[in-house]
Amino acid sequence: MVCVRCLRLAAAMLIGVSCLSSYPVCAEKTAEEYFNDATRAYSLGNFDQAIADYNKLVEIDPEASGPYGARGLAYDAQGDFISAIDDFTRAIGLEPTKADFYFYRGRSYYKQHNFSKAIPDFDKAIEIDPQFAQAYAYRGKAYTAQCDFTQNIADYDKVIELDPKSAGSYAARGLAYYKKGDIAQAIVDYSKAIDVDCKLPKVYYYRALAYYQLKKYDAAWADVNKEQDSGGKVDPEFMENLKKASGRGK
Repeated sequence: MVCVRCLRLAAAMLIGVSCLSSYPVCAEKTAEEYFNDATRAYSLGNFDQAIADYNKLVEIDPEASGPYGARGLAYDAQGDFISAIDDFTRAIGLEPTKADFYFYRGRSYYKQHNFSKAIPDFDKAIEIDPQFAQAYAYRGKAYTAQCDFTQNIADYDKVIELDPKSAGSYAARGLAYYKKGDIAQAIVDYSKAIDVDCKLPKVYYYRALAYYQLKKYDAAWADVNKEQDSGGKVDPEFMENLKKASGRGK
């Protein structure tokens, strides 16, 4: 799936490609054709071909930031985070005021579990674009990985402010409250997530865990049943603990 920010980058890159028409291209295809083919290959998941076409665009104009950024996305999609980070870094060097490049590099660092480098990139993306919801969300995830649940909650507060219909954001914030020990607030957020999207995976299970902590076993059972009815899985150990605690295991 191609994200909105990716499409935005592609559109910006197309503008750059149109400016290459004055360049003598000694090849079968024009720069715009390489761009169109790369975009098509990327959208179909053919990342090797996309990278090959982006390579040609880099050869045509090595000072354009767009091809590096787009190629970085293709490398990232392949799991080659080292190459992706290198390309995003090159793009940043050429266009240091573009929030997307910092976000994508930060996301690649995040996927490497290099959270100490991911967070500053998300910081920079947010500094450039304070409305960048994905940057707040990923920074929140990085803080969670560092067990900094207070900062995670603050970031998801902002994501929800920007996108109040994001069920996943309520669930993520609920999980942070749960891990912080604020079980009642976790239930509030899980319930809000369900209100927004009752088919969100695992949210009934997470709320069941919270109800269990508060010894609200009937409510926990109701959520376990809803989770299982939707095809979700429930940890067997939790099921045994719930049966014993609720007296239903006899």
